[in-house]
Amino acid sequence: MSDKIYWKGIEEKEQLEGFKAIAEKEFMDELPALSSITEPISTGKSSRRDFLKMLGFSTTAAVIAASCEMPVRKSIPYVWRPEEIAPGIANYYASTFYQGGDYGAVLVKTREGRPIKIEGRDKKNARITKGGTSARAQASVLSLYDGARYRNPKRGKENITWETAMKEVGDKVKTAAGSGKVVLFSSSVISPTTKNVISEFGTSLGAGKFEHLVYYGISYSGILDANEKSFGKRQIPSYSFDKAKVIVSVGCDFLGTWLSPVEFAADYAVNRRVSKSKTDMSRHIQIESVPSITGFKADTRIPVKPSEGMAALVDIYNVVTGGGEAKNAKVGKAAKELLAAKGSALVVTGSNSTEAQLIVNQLTTL
Repeated sequence: MSDKIYWKGIEEKEQLEGFKAIAEKEFMDELPALSSITEPISTGKSSRRDFLKMLGFSTTAAVIAASCEMPVRKSIPYVWRPEEIAPGIANYYASTFYQGGDYGAVLVKTREGRPIKIEGRDKKNARITKGGTSARAQASVLSLYDGARYRNPKRGKENITWETAMKEVGDKVKTAAGSGKVVLFSSSVISPTTKNVISEFGTSLGAGKFEHLVYYGISYSGILDANEKSFGKRQIPSYSFDKAKVIVSVGCDFLGTWLSPVEFAADYAVNRRVSKSKTDMSRHIQIESVPSITGFKADTRIPVKPSEGMAALVDIYNVVTGGGEAKNAKVGKAAKELLAAKGSALVVTGSNSTEAQLIVNQLTTL
């Protein structure tokens, strides 16, 4: 290391009296005397400049003092530190996320047992989501640290303990099972373990004493009913956007909210990328009344009224099957592109109408 000594100037090197006086001051400029500020401005003994200096300094000092008041946080070390936890080093845990029909295989980053970040698992271990996550999955960490969320069971507005809640619910279930039927009302359940627990609970109450009702705010019953009529299977199909050369979507936000957007986005991107070896790109035509994430990604967006969604499907069906011309010229042009890409075309609709989904099924099987 160099032993050279540097100075800002001759004054510092010689340690002159003037430099020492300046160095000992925290503020270089003199502050106006407080007495001059307390006097009325109208007397003329205090200038406007001095008043503004004092006002600015006092306001800034108050803000700094308020912002520097930090809450006292007591750090308690581990008495017996878990073997897998090292302070400052993150641990990662594979998990799953499901909320409101949104599913994903996720990797949770934790520090000292606290989740701080969620990412999608790699494609090898995430067959459906293919390493992606939705905005809802990313934001789910915030719910863990939501200070307004319920910390205890509630009876009306009253907080009660878990022991009290379990006892009261257990007593009411026994009473109801003895004289009638117990009904469990829940959202959609995809966990096999949870389904087994519900089934075992119903079995313990006796035959005919239990019923499980499921309600979900966003219904896909139209697809289920249409597939049962068309193919004899009440199932929601998997859509291969990665194999389609022409995609026509009628009111279907498949990249934003419809069914499995994380899965569809990964497949959709396959044929949207171009390179020197692959110059062809899939065509995407979006027919919708409300602008959506998917609509903004489309090559062609055809706006229609909410009441015209079914009519657009009928126009497509008539053109593709040769049953007539389309009333909407733009929709008719989209139908002709579908017909030209027969065998590599895909039609989807976000409508929950069974009739609309039946038209889509017929178009798919042509």
